[in-house]
Amino acid sequence: SYATGFLIDDYKMSLWYVDHMGVVKSCLFDFLLQPQYLVLFIAAVLSASFHKLGFSSLLNFPHQVGSSNLLENFAGVDLKLPVAQDVDGNEVTSVRLPLDVSDKRPLIPTYGCVGRATVVVPVKDPNASEGSSDGRLMAKISWQLKERAGEDVHIRIVRKRLAGNEATRKFLANIVDMKYSMTRTMDEMGL
Repeated sequence: SYATGFLIDDYKMSLWYVDHMGVVKSCLFDFLLQPQYLVLFIAAVLSASFHKLGFSSLLNFPHQVGSSNLLENFAGVDLKLPVAQDVDGNEVTSVRLPLDVSDKRPLIPTYGCVGRATVVVPVKDPNASEGSSDGRLMAKISWQLKERAGEDVHIRIVRKRLAGNEATRKFLANIVDMKYSMTRTMDEMGL
C-alpha cells in the first residue's frame, strides 16, 4: 500500500513516504546533532505491524509470523474482504480468500510506485472442492481514482446485457467470471 524509508548523505538524513499518489520527503536533519529523530524512526519501524509497514490491510497474516518464508510464499495469509459485492451486486460480508502464491502461480507485481499499481494475486476459492481446478482464482488489486468507475461496474453491465439476450449469451465465456469486488477509500483502508 505504501512504503517508508530513509536516505543518508554524510550525516544528513531525510525520511521518505511513498504511496500511489506520490512521494513525500522530510526536511534534512543531522542525525549526530539530532539523534532523537533517528531513534524515533528506528523505534517506529521496529515496533510496527505488517500493516503499519505498508502491507495491505486486506492481508490477514497468521498469528505465528516467525516463519522465515512467510514473506516469500505468503503461507497461511488470506486476502480478506470485509464487505464485498458478488457478480450481481449483492453485498457479501467476511470473504476470506487464501493466497496461493507458488512457483507455478506467482504474484504478479507492478513496477511503479505512483499510479494505479495493479497487482494480480493468485488465491484459492475456499468453497471449491479439494483438487478441483475451478478453485483457482486471481485477485486484481489496483488504486483507482475516485472519479473513475471501477472495472467491476463495467463487468456487471456487460455480463447482464450478454446474459439477457439468447444470441449474445455464448459470448459470456469471453468475459471475466467475477466472483467478488470491493471498493474502499483510503480512510476505510486505514491509510
